[in-house]
Amino acid sequence: MRRLLPVLFIGSAFTFGCEDGPDQLFTPFEGDPAPQNGYEPDSGPWTQEGEKGFVSQGGDSIGRAKFCDEELTTNLIQQMIVEPIIPDVSVGGVPLWGPGDTPLPADDLLGHPDDGKFCDPTGVYADAFTWGPTDELIVWFDQETRLVTGIMAYQQYLGTMTASYTNEDGSTGTLEIKTREPVKLDGVELDRYASRAAAPNEATAWMNPANASKIYRAVRETFFDAQPFPDDYDCFEAQTCNLIYTTSNDSTAQDTFIWFPDSGWQIRLTPEGGVTFVYIEPVRSAPFESGGTIAFAPDGTNVAVTYDSALRQNCSLDLTANLTWAQFKENCIASGDERVINRVNYNVDTSRDAVSVEFNTMYLDFLRPTSQQPVFRDGEQPLDTDTLYGISFSRSNAAVVDEFRPQTLANGFATRLQERMRDAIVATGTSTPVTSHPFWTYTVDTSNFTDDTPQRIGQLVDDDELNFVPAIVADVLATYETLSTEEREMLDPRARDELYYLEAYTLALLDAFTHGGTNNAETFIALYSTDDRRWSIGTAHFMNGADPIRVQAQYSLDYGGLSFVTTSRGYSDIDTLINGALAASGSGNAYFEFGDVLREGHMLSLGATDLSVISYDRQLATLRLRYATGVGSNETITVSGDPIEDLNGYSKQIRGERFEFVPANVVRLYGKESVVLGYIDELGVLSRVNMGTFKGTLPLCNGLDIAYGDNVREKLAAWEKSVPVSAYRDCELVFNYSENGNVLLSVTSLANRTQAIVVNGRAVTASAWQ
Repeated sequence: MRRLLPVLFIGSAFTFGCEDGPDQLFTPFEGDPAPQNGYEPDSGPWTQEGEKGFVSQGGDSIGRAKFCDEELTTNLIQQMIVEPIIPDVSVGGVPLWGPGDTPLPADDLLGHPDDGKFCDPTGVYADAFTWGPTDELIVWFDQETRLVTGIMAYQQYLGTMTASYTNEDGSTGTLEIKTREPVKLDGVELDRYASRAAAPNEATAWMNPANASKIYRAVRETFFDAQPFPDDYDCFEAQTCNLIYTTSNDSTAQDTFIWFPDSGWQIRLTPEGGVTFVYIEPVRSAPFESGGTIAFAPDGTNVAVTYDSALRQNCSLDLTANLTWAQFKENCIASGDERVINRVNYNVDTSRDAVSVEFNTMYLDFLRPTSQQPVFRDGEQPLDTDTLYGISFSRSNAAVVDEFRPQTLANGFATRLQERMRDAIVATGTSTPVTSHPFWTYTVDTSNFTDDTPQRIGQLVDDDELNFVPAIVADVLATYETLSTEEREMLDPRARDELYYLEAYTLALLDAFTHGGTNNAETFIALYSTDDRRWSIGTAHFMNGADPIRVQAQYSLDYGGLSFVTTSRGYSDIDTLINGALAASGSGNAYFEFGDVLREGHMLSLGATDLSVISYDRQLATLRLRYATGVGSNETITVSGDPIEDLNGYSKQIRGERFEFVPANVVRLYGKESVVLGYIDELGVLSRVNMGTFKGTLPLCNGLDIAYGDNVREKLAAWEKSVPVSAYRDCELVFNYSENGNVLLSVTSLANRTQAIVVNGRAVTASAWQ
């Protein structure tokens, strides 16, 4: 289904990255498969059969629809929570992989122990099953595919992970990990917290790189059949380890992570050194992704994202080459690597016209022309003729990125940060001249960046290994605290917001990756964050000649650096339909904008009757549509959607907290460039349209246009001050909040039948209805 972000656990909130390590590859994918994984060479990848979900059959002693009675469930949980922890295999006896070493549907885990399954979970959530009174064991799964994504041994779990490694003199080192206790390495407890600078000199610090390298050696030798490592092996030099502090100030004791992406293993530790949890996830790494080079514009001008593998000589990916799935396998999946094709995750888009082939550090997106071929089923591999249209990679990918140059990025960040600080000075008529304001005179010193050679993505560090971006942002916020009352009153409220300054770096990244494409007149840039405000995410849509290109950069506040990059190019068949509507609208816009929905004369106009539903498939959640091409003939296309026959529709807000339900077909026109959600009512009328990541503006009120990413409250407050009271009243604004009233979810104009849906205070979706 449609992918937003990959996941790495950082406390109760999640940060992102199904990531891998790089230069040296020690995976179970080369040579004979490890017997512990139960691999069968003739098994194929998992694909959808029948409908999702499961039905509990049988009952316990009082007739409830449960797999096991209370006594059996209790006994099973007591056994589960003492089972060993085995990376890439199991926790609590719960397997990470299905038969044939393929992705495992979470619902297949549930049943009676006599059938080799597990009794009813203690807790059932949208993305997890838990066992135990304090959630000792948690199985995480994708909400849409319901495939298992990881298993966690949490806090009160009693099982142990034990491993060993071999020294050059033949002696054996040992590792023991158990929740709530310090990590034991060679029988010694690692019980000392240390900052990055101090850790190398603290023998019992769990964040000491030498200790982490020994832990890594033990994990790889014990669970992945790796040959013994040299005693001086440095997993950081080899880029196979990650030590993560959860705040930018690592001198303060805090929760930390030890994370080995290529082993699908991580632990979280308290400031005292106790293990909070052990988390394992499927290892889907392949040799081709472990080392290479990435360039967004190989010729230095034209954006054409390429990846050249260092470990597979003929493996070269080029977004402009229309590389097929068959060609990718031939070039990049060499003899001996075939097993990874079964283990990899195939994440099908909601539109079912594309699939993301998700390896550990790279996601490759393949597109299918569904006007000529059948749509994807859940978990399906690409056809040999499907073509590559997107490449994404995480910070654990070892590839050197030609555009990730420290000095260039530091200077770009400095320029944009200083611009933002000056832009924040909005007040006039004060006794302090604007040019004397500390925010006007603030400068960023980048002289400590003397290296401008390409690097792998991650933190932007200077010559002294200072993590530059969070350090500068912290200094700006500290400067704000020193301002006088008058100086603060001269500033826009955004001047107190950490994300406002971090966006300066996100923009610098987008500018570097697009080679200045962000400066084109028709370029659309979307900046946003999540409700937990731990991300600065930016997406640039721009034209490279006749090719539409999209680049997204995700900056993680938890990690303090660039964590994930997504790129894609071209149109899908759904985009072709939407572009036809754009041409018929006569707007002259470079992209289909929300304003085009309000123009008459084309199939996606609000109130149009040009789209009609001719059939539907409940299992795949798709609709077959008929539409006019504009040249006197009709075409059909299959898209994601839900039929009116199943009581689908939308709720139309009519007054205050009052809503009216309108039965309608739900039509998801989810293209790669444009996303339109339409509702065709029982009269065949397109009576409501929503657009996520909408381009153009939403006319919420007369004189109040909302653009994507606008701070809705601030925009409304400024508009209210500039218009008569009657104009505000006539717009009939309604603010919709979360149940507890803490979060603004949307703002609706009842008079104009328009709505802005809000995340983190910013407009992310525009909506209009009849």
